[in-house]
Amino acid sequence: MNRWYKSKGLVLAWVFTFLLLGLVVSIEYRSTASDVSSEGLQGTNEPTYKQYKVVTTHLEIKDFPSPVGGKPIRHVGHYYSKNLGNYIFHAGVDYALAEGTVIRATHGGTVIFAGIDPTLGQKVTLDCSEGWLVTYGGLDNLRVREGEVIETQGALGQIGFYPGLVVGENNPTQLHYEVRYHGQVQSPL
Repeated sequence: MNRWYKSKGLVLAWVFTFLLLGLVVSIEYRSTASDVSSEGLQGTNEPTYKQYKVVTTHLEIKDFPSPVGGKPIRHVGHYYSKNLGNYIFHAGVDYALAEGTVIRATHGGTVIFAGIDPTLGQKVTLDCSEGWLVTYGGLDNLRVREGEVIETQGALGQIGFYPGLVVGENNPTQLHYEVRYHGQVQSPL
């Protein structure tokens, strides 16, 4: 009978050791394979990996707010020019601002043009990706160069006076703000 108790004790010790070892292995496995889901693929017992959602942001016109406070003096659309005696299409929004006002980018992008334009004076055009181009005209003292990457709210230049092609019209110093998507003029307001 003494033999029975020794065998029983030995069996219980081995069972306890295997259970403990199994528990340690199981915990270690779960911690190293935490990306594996316990649910199978459509009813099978095969493990599946967690799906990570890739967040992509697509730009919309609302991502290009007004660059300055105040009311616009001219919107996107056609207007009548007394000097030319005809209607002219205006591709942006004009804001009357004091000369020297610093203009900042409404959205980051790469400068694809920074220089003189015959109708807008000094201008800066940013490629904001995904087909979005933003032009700031009527500037002076440009602070950027072509090829530079500008962050949102980066300084582009200051408002300056440039009469443009429509000489004789009494225009105040102003910012011309133009947004295009794949070449099509967009109204940011």
